[in-house]
Amino acid sequence: MMARSLGCVKAVLRGRGLAGKFPASSGNLDETMLPIDPITTRRLVIRPFDEGDLDAAYRVSSDPEARRFTGGVLSRAESDRGLRGHIDRVSQSGLGARAVVQSRSHQMIGYCGLQRLADTEEIELFYGYAIHAWGRGFATEAATALVDLGFRRLQTERLVAIVHPGNLASLRVLEKLGFLRSGTYPHPRWKVEHLFLELRRRPDS
Repeated sequence: MMARSLGCVKAVLRGRGLAGKFPASSGNLDETMLPIDPITTRRLVIRPFDEGDLDAAYRVSSDPEARRFTGGVLSRAESDRGLRGHIDRVSQSGLGARAVVQSRSHQMIGYCGLQRLADTEEIELFYGYAIHAWGRGFATEAATALVDLGFRRLQTERLVAIVHPGNLASLRVLEKLGFLRSGTYPHPRWKVEHLFLELRRRPDS
């Protein structure tokens, strides 16, 4: 799987609620398959990954700076296996990582997607970008589109996000989207307690 270049960012779209020091989730998950048509924003195209993206994905996954908050670099085999898993999941359900492509250059610069949080009924928003794409607003632009998709198609009442406390860049992205801190989350994989934030559905959305 590609690295979360801005660090571990996870937004959970309602479900059972997880054990830990954060509020219980609300609502019932609509199991309708998410559409997989490309999403176009002002500067980006968000589309399903394909086999032609393996090299670009590995360049991010093998970058120590890109992997600073996500457990270290991946081998080529690990990166390819993870990406192929997302290709399969997106084709089956619409859930999983999608390629974020810069419209002008047609270059794949990162990923953003919705997927199930491991061992739960929760759905998370996650994203990551190559270092050369940092600081240009791409993460906010793509995440905004996925947040809209989640609220429209999954009918969730809130979106929550989990971010490594040292990952200030990702925290700023989430705050731009309107997320508010509401607790902490004991991350089971990286053994670091993460910040827990939530975004409530607007009445007009």
